[in-house]
Amino acid sequence: MKDDRKYYLLLDEVQLMPRFEEVLNSLLRISNIDVYVTGSNSKFLSSDIVTEFRGRGDEIRIYPLSFAEFYAAFDGDYDDAWEEYMIYGGLPQVAQFSVERQKAEYLKNIFINVYIKDVVERNRIQNVDEIGTLVDILASAIGAPTNPTKISNSY
Repeated sequence: MKDDRKYYLLLDEVQLMPRFEEVLNSLLRISNIDVYVTGSNSKFLSSDIVTEFRGRGDEIRIYPLSFAEFYAAFDGDYDDAWEEYMIYGGLPQVAQFSVERQKAEYLKNIFINVYIKDVVERNRIQNVDEIGTLVDILASAIGAPTNPTKISNSY
């Protein structure tokens, strides 16, 4: 890239690449490359990474749709939109599915692939089934006070 043209480099899930911090640092030294990086787990968002690249980039956080945004794109009345939003949330991709089973499957896959795998990898957990059991216990107690002793007694 020794010419004067501007290049745009898009890297998705960069945290999966070995020594990605070093690679990104070397790319940032090339003046005619604009680098865009995404990451979706806690390793990528850790304070080490933020410190490493402070002042050399902008962080753009992407959030689920607010109810107002969801409703603006919803094909139906307000009450139906609210019920749909309360059940499935505001992830834009969910709205693309018309069948409830597809929506539930999509959300389940996100939960497993983003949250559970992240927790397992980050904490080097050997018995993944225990995480599933813990999630089931916590999910069944939503809205009720809980504490570590109560959770421990549930096992």
